[in-house]
Amino acid sequence: MIPILVFFIALVLFRSIKRLKTAFESYTLTVEEDQLIREQLNIPPLIIPFHEIKSIQRGEKGIIKIVGARKLSPILISTQIEDLDRIIALLTKIHPFDDLPSKPLISRVKWPLILLLMTLMACVGLSENKLVVGISGLLICCILLWSLVMIQLNKNIDKRSKRGS
Repeated sequence: MIPILVFFIALVLFRSIKRLKTAFESYTLTVEEDQLIREQLNIPPLIIPFHEIKSIQRGEKGIIKIVGARKLSPILISTQIEDLDRIIALLTKIHPFDDLPSKPLISRVKWPLILLLMTLMACVGLSENKLVVGISGLLICCILLWSLVMIQLNKNIDKRSKRGS
């Protein structure tokens, strides 16, 4: 049974990486008169008009993040994109680069949240107290529901991954 499970997980990972690779290789950034358009295979196009740009930030590893009206759907520009210097010059004309903000809250509490979820799952599986099981199960459901909503609202995730979540 375990070898079948390992094979299935390896197959799913292989297909996911292959799909993400084709999406990454098909990345197109178009700068038009009044908007930025990011297009990728199997991911809906993301359009940010210039007047909706709230900030343009450059991360520690050089990745450029353009935040529009919707904070959940920024345009991310990798350092591997062609003509990066020209794109930076264009973006500087559109909106000045902002200082890099501190890490988002979810990034700072990632490991404590994982530990909390594992503890809650252990409480559900091992506890015989109905109150502990009920509260732990409710908290797990709330966290998973929040995660599902964030995945569905994010425009940087492909349709197939959203369907599977």
